[in-house]
Amino acid sequence: MFVPTSFTAALLMTILCTICWGSFANTFKLTKNYRFELYYWDYGIGIFLISLVYAVTLGSSGGGIFSFLPNIRQAEAIYLFYAALGGFIFNIANVLLVAGIDMVGLAIAFPLSIGIALVEGTVLSYLVHPQGSATLLAAGVLMALVAVIFIGMAYAARGTASAVSSRKGTMVCLVSGLLMGIFAPLITKAMQGSHPDASQLVSVGALSPTLLQSS
Repeated sequence: MFVPTSFTAALLMTILCTICWGSFANTFKLTKNYRFELYYWDYGIGIFLISLVYAVTLGSSGGGIFSFLPNIRQAEAIYLFYAALGGFIFNIANVLLVAGIDMVGLAIAFPLSIGIALVEGTVLSYLVHPQGSATLLAAGVLMALVAVIFIGMAYAARGTASAVSSRKGTMVCLVSGLLMGIFAPLITKAMQGSHPDASQLVSVGALSPTLLQSS
């Protein structure tokens, strides 16, 4: 498993993730006569394939007990279930997000859906696993909530779409955000599994001689 060794590296990876996540829909402009909903399935398949590539490269770099395959073998079934359920809900939320983008546009759908997910996910994740500064988290959540409210007000002020289409698109984005917010605490829960002791790691062939001696 690849783990950033510093806060700076983790922050840069988070920023890169956000840029890529917020820009994936722009690549749709390079296609012609292709339904946007179908385009998302290609996006989903791409995530799965690139995840496999990273699992056997960065995720297995250095070997040892924290490599991808040893982690899978020693993980408890319940935590694998949490991770799988979180991924399933996340993709359903993304499907709705894509539909929302098609209805009200990327500039409205993405901030609205992701803003709601950020607020809900942060609060639920903190309740599941309290960590970090509650004051700073609350400030960030408050700013995200205010941004979501302003986005809704800006969209309502446009008055270019029909009332029915506007309400439908907004509701789709709201549901997408609520589902996406559930994803975060599930993944937080999945990462709370206890690590096995040395004897268990030896049984799956994951422990190196050096680590065995040190244990």
